[in-house]
Amino acid sequence: MDENDLECLESKDNVEIGNALKRFVEKNNEIFTFPNLNENELRRRLWSALFKILSDSNSSDNYINCLQCIRILSRDITDLNDLVCEEWMNILQQHAGLLSQEEALQRINQSSFNYNVMLEAQKCLCNLIFNSTSARTICSKNHSVEGVVMRLRTYRDPELPHEIKFFDMKMLFLITALCADVRPRLKEELHGLTYLMETLDLIIKEALGIAHDLDMMRENSEEQLHDHHHQISMGSQHPTLSDSQVDLACEVLKVLFNLTVGKGKFDHTGEMRRIFDEEEEAHFLRLTT
Repeated sequence: MDENDLECLESKDNVEIGNALKRFVEKNNEIFTFPNLNENELRRRLWSALFKILSDSNSSDNYINCLQCIRILSRDITDLNDLVCEEWMNILQQHAGLLSQEEALQRINQSSFNYNVMLEAQKCLCNLIFNSTSARTICSKNHSVEGVVMRLRTYRDPELPHEIKFFDMKMLFLITALCADVRPRLKEELHGLTYLMETLDLIIKEALGIAHDLDMMRENSEEQLHDHHHQISMGSQHPTLSDSQVDLACEVLKVLFNLTVGKGKFDHTGEMRRIFDEEEEAHFLRLTT
């Protein structure tokens, strides 16, 4: 980004800001490093300007392009740990709709969400968690994990886009993979195993529902429909998952792996074994049967 565009971002003119953001995205969409930002504090000025825009409610029309710029910039690890701060991560968390339980209850009647903004913020968070130790440390301690779990409870909402669910799980996988300290809290305090298993159940039920709807359109006889219902209830019909359902299920399973992997203990025979409580054992049995 040249000095003129940076000055546009630092201005109060939302039209000029929007044009500068669009130019940056179009020019750098396939770029992964920005050596030209290493001089004259350009990198810090650019990051600061972008988060100032995200903090300004009057600039809401520019949020998506602004987040796209941050997503692109976050590919470059240069000085990333020094740039990332708790304030900026919290701003991204808010735009991603990752709320604490208290905040979620306060907004329970909010009917409209900008899912496009949420999605771009999620992508930024995923990049930053992957590329920055500072970012992942902050996200392991703020409400990011709690926010994902809170949204897990709403996955039955047909209006919640698949992409939001997918990047929720992708983010949760990255945090649990790179921050082992998060795992006990997610598993025990936030009941992560239970909600993740319910998400897998939901994916399968949705797949069965789709198959059922298709059969309803194809079949004409009551007897055939009755047989179809019986197959579902008896578990003899295997669901056919769409590509998007497979992608989501894989991300959920990756998080479950992170939560269930761990060091074992030596039993009386000297063999290394994992020791489970009853709830864990029940979840593991369900995963393997």
